[in-house]
Amino acid sequence: KLRSQLPAAVGELSSLEIMALSLNSFSGTIPSELGNLMSLRELRLDRNSFTGTVPSSLLEIPSLELIDVTYNKLIGEFPAPDPLITPNLTSLYFGDNMITGIASDISCIGVEHLIADCDEVYCPCCSQCCEALSLCYNYESEYGIP
Repeated sequence: KLRSQLPAAVGELSSLEIMALSLNSFSGTIPSELGNLMSLRELRLDRNSFTGTVPSSLLEIPSLELIDVTYNKLIGEFPAPDPLITPNLTSLYFGDNMITGIASDISCIGVEHLIADCDEVYCPCCSQCCEALSLCYNYESEYGIP
């Protein structure tokens, strides 16, 4: 297990496509410099101890397909993805944090998987599209996690 803060210098790994740092003991904030990783397709930071907010710079990576920040200590609103900037983003996982909502309306177009604390987070995609399109999942029931 890695224990420390994630250094901002990781944003200099310009050809990185997958960052999988799940199940570690990272703390501190998620560096906004990760938004410099223009080749990044998957960002998996789940099951750490990250605090603060999710940097909006992450939602400016055009190649990004998946963000998983579940099971951290994140707060505030999740930045709303713009399908014109992140057209490949199909999976957003941010449940089991203290995220209070999504910064603005999230477009259901293109989103195939959204894991949020739907009882606590108002997300238009969950309330408008879940029943018909099965887009929103309860993380615990989907993965059998107590």
